[in-house]
Amino acid sequence: NCYAYQYDKDLPTSSPTRLSLGIRDDQLVFFSGANYFKLLPELSLIWARILTAVPDSVLVLMPFNPNWSSTYQTEPLIERIRSQMSSCGVSWDRIRIIMPVATRADVHRLLELADVYLDAFPFAGACSMLDPLYVGVSPVAWRGETGRSSHGAAMLKMLDLDELVADSATTYEQLAVKLANDPAWRSSIRNKLLKVRQSASLPPYFDTVDFSRKVGEALEDLFHAYM
Repeated sequence: NCYAYQYDKDLPTSSPTRLSLGIRDDQLVFFSGANYFKLLPELSLIWARILTAVPDSVLVLMPFNPNWSSTYQTEPLIERIRSQMSSCGVSWDRIRIIMPVATRADVHRLLELADVYLDAFPFAGACSMLDPLYVGVSPVAWRGETGRSSHGAAMLKMLDLDELVADSATTYEQLAVKLANDPAWRSSIRNKLLKVRQSASLPPYFDTVDFSRKVGEALEDLFHAYM
């Protein structure tokens, strides 16, 4: 994937804080921007177990991206997640569901309040994974057996952050809990991600001009090989 976000100049329209979201400064905040269609029961159940293992943590979700659909069946999703959280002993007041915001910069303002980003699986994030990397939030991804399951893992591999990639649902859960309980590790990841953003040597998905050139050359090579 390649993103032309250098043309996105829209400014933030809000200044959210943990206080405005009803979250204390001392609480660990998990975040996921995964879309509604990716939030399978198996995934949200894993998230419930992660919250159980990290007492007093909060999960912030933004599942209703208008770029995917203009209408969502919001109540069935919310009720299913509520039921799963309850079955794991997680109070519903530890969940925040944020409705769509005006600009990508607003999404970044929200993400900056988080500690750990939970990528979706088996339908991994692409656009939604790029944003936490950009603002320096430590992510957890899962590498599956298909391309669709490996987007987040590939993005982290390009940053030499394979230690944030799980190979199963179980190791995904364990990795999320480990990150949550290790603020020094999260701080080192944040510093690395923010340095990458300022680096002259960017991963391909940040450098759209260079990436498009390489894709063009690869397609030309394939064409000539075929002919």
